[in-house]
Amino acid sequence: MKSLKIIIIMLFLCVVNIGLAQEVEHNRETYVVSGGAVFKAGINVTETLSEVDKKSIFSQLKTNKKRIKKNEKARGKAAKQARATEKKLKQSEKALKKEQKLIKAKEKAQSKLKSVQSDLQKQQKKFDRLKRKDKLTPDATMKFEKKLLKLKEKVLKAQSKLKRI
Repeated sequence: MKSLKIIIIMLFLCVVNIGLAQEVEHNRETYVVSGGAVFKAGINVTETLSEVDKKSIFSQLKTNKKRIKKNEKARGKAAKQARATEKKLKQSEKALKKEQKLIKAKEKAQSKLKSVQSDLQKQQKKFDRLKRKDKLTPDATMKFEKKLLKLKEKVLKAQSKLKRI
């Protein structure tokens, strides 16, 4: 975002610089062309120059403007490409985060399922062992069966959640 602002400011400054005045080098002397007037060291020399020199200076000015315009166009394309690349990078980062979140959720669901299955097995073994030794009253048997039923429901719920992910 900051780079985009910097590029826009640079382009604006270039345009302002182009619009105000142009420096042209002719016969190893630097002239500043502003509008239709030619200046040398701040003094208007338009009238003192020969027609050939004026044409040469103005044609050089035209060439410079074309080159600058071409450079600006290239900068604009580069900026556009940079924005597109930045956008693609953000999209890929977003997709990666989403994928990581999905993996994390899946791992959590698998862990939950494993833990619930483990609890169910432990309680089932405990129930079977107590039942074999006839240490359960009818009330305790009903309570255990309810507990086992709830654990089985939790297992089914955890399995369905894992399938949804």
